[in-house]
Amino acid sequence: MTGPAEDQKDSIRAELQRILASAAFSGSDRHRKFLSFVVDQALKGDTEKLNEFVLGFEVFNKNESFDPRIDSIVRVEARRLRERLKKYYQEEGQADPLIVTLRPRSFVPEFTQRNAPSPTSSQTAARWLQSRRIWIVALAALLLGAAGTAVFLSLRPRPFVPPSTASIIVLPFQTFAGAPDPELGSSLADAIISGLAGNPGLRVISRGSSIQFSESGGSRFERASSLGVDYIVEGSVRVTGARSSVSAKLTDVHTQSYLWADTRETDTAKLSDLEHDLTRAILARIRLPAPPPGARRPRQRPANSPQAYGAFLKGQYYWYQGGRDSLAKSAALFEEALRGDPTFAPAWAWLSQSYLLMVFHEDGRSPEALAKGRQAAAKSLELDSGLAEAHAAVGSYAALDWNWPDAERRFRRAIELNPDWAQGHLMFSIMYLVPTRHFPEAVQEVFHAHSLDPLTSITRSMLAEVLYFNRDYARAIAESEDLRKGTIGPPADRAYLLSLSLNGQGQRALAEMTRPDADDNPLGLSLRAYLLARHGDRAQALAIRTQLTAKAKTSYIPPMSLALVSMGLGDYDETLSQLRAAVANHVPAITQVAADPVFEPLRKDPRFQDLLRQMGLH
Repeated sequence: MTGPAEDQKDSIRAELQRILASAAFSGSDRHRKFLSFVVDQALKGDTEKLNEFVLGFEVFNKNESFDPRIDSIVRVEARRLRERLKKYYQEEGQADPLIVTLRPRSFVPEFTQRNAPSPTSSQTAARWLQSRRIWIVALAALLLGAAGTAVFLSLRPRPFVPPSTASIIVLPFQTFAGAPDPELGSSLADAIISGLAGNPGLRVISRGSSIQFSESGGSRFERASSLGVDYIVEGSVRVTGARSSVSAKLTDVHTQSYLWADTRETDTAKLSDLEHDLTRAILARIRLPAPPPGARRPRQRPANSPQAYGAFLKGQYYWYQGGRDSLAKSAALFEEALRGDPTFAPAWAWLSQSYLLMVFHEDGRSPEALAKGRQAAAKSLELDSGLAEAHAAVGSYAALDWNWPDAERRFRRAIELNPDWAQGHLMFSIMYLVPTRHFPEAVQEVFHAHSLDPLTSITRSMLAEVLYFNRDYARAIAESEDLRKGTIGPPADRAYLLSLSLNGQGQRALAEMTRPDADDNPLGLSLRAYLLARHGDRAQALAIRTQLTAKAKTSYIPPMSLALVSMGLGDYDETLSQLRAAVANHVPAITQVAADPVFEPLRKDPRFQDLLRQMGLH
């Protein structure tokens, strides 16, 4: 809505100051705040905010549990404010040139200008204003379209040019005690995220980052601004018997004020319809059109069991953590979800990705996990051919089989189905574009993923890795440094340390190999040996290779780890021998050998070229 004309705003502000300074309002800070807020919004043209929910938050400091149908404070205080204004204009404000009132059954202020000071009479200001309004309406009907001095300042729809790209984050909704499923609020937020995804001009922050955002401290507006977020959606859900009451609000990050808030009630069994309504309301408030009924939208049917869906959401939470233990927990929770609903395709897709990352962490140690992941991916696609996650899962395993055309087709289909799913862009980059050395597009896709999912460690870790493969060592180092302050997985460690080494900072890389767990696994030992061979102590590097080779006789040592050590030592024959073993055993990490800068000295070797031909990467 547009506000009053600029030349009239000063007189309105002056009238507001007269009212606030009056004896009638001196004893009521609450009514002073109430009137100041509604007048300020009217001057800005933002009268759409003036509903009970927003006023409860902004004026009366209500929290997320505020329900206007139960708590009538806004209506009661609005009635009292009208009475206080009436008293003011009967007494101190009789000669004021402007009259401020609240519309009946509304919280929108109206401003009526007197042509001359009111005579002293027994007629009240309220009656004078009522008769004046009737006269204005009649005159407006006669003079419609004619120019003239405005007597009544109406509020009209304001022109709005939507931004080329708006960004929104949907936080997990608070679930009040009594709900049958403690994850109901999270599932509601997840459904809204899915509903918002795919709308042109809107960047929707991923669920993983929204969880990280809600769990971090500090000013949420500062954090949102640092992420380039324009709007925050949050709310709560309360279940009473068979009915659910959902409260939601939309906040503008830049103005730090509410754009919209509402409370709606429905049968719990029909909660999905309410989710759809909330999504459309949010899109309307940020001036983005809802997609037409026939438009392709990311879709994900809910699990048949609330408990199954709760386990699924918890599984996603641990998946985003990215560590070995977290991935094991995520797989167990996805399996729990599937016991509750074996037909829930998203759980199959995410289970397949948990197994995939576990295989990468172990570098092929568990063929059983690889087989289970492949079966889960196929099952997800069988159950729902329109699910982006299913296509990405199948594409990931096609890449491990070196079936690059099918991998590309599946990943592109996943992104087409859900362009706002960060992991779709991430997997396309790391599983297809990097191995096939399409570096510019790989960087573009991983940065797109990062823009959608800027907070989770797994996305930031993969960003550092893609930058390393792109030979952008300085940015890979910078991206990794913050991650190393927390818990990160081997890919980020590897990308960071090798970037330092290849960027002329080998001694610093050796100094950084001080984490307590650095030598607890073959990857840590092989990284140390590579750095020692290149930057310090060749004898110690040879000793580590001897140690790993001996250990390989009794336990699994990834051939890629042995190849890295030999590469550092300059033993190209042994390096190629280990790479051939990795190819023969379809070790997952071998897919990236063509892109890895470490092996660049081998590129012109015919034996290396032969390995690439076997994998379809020549």
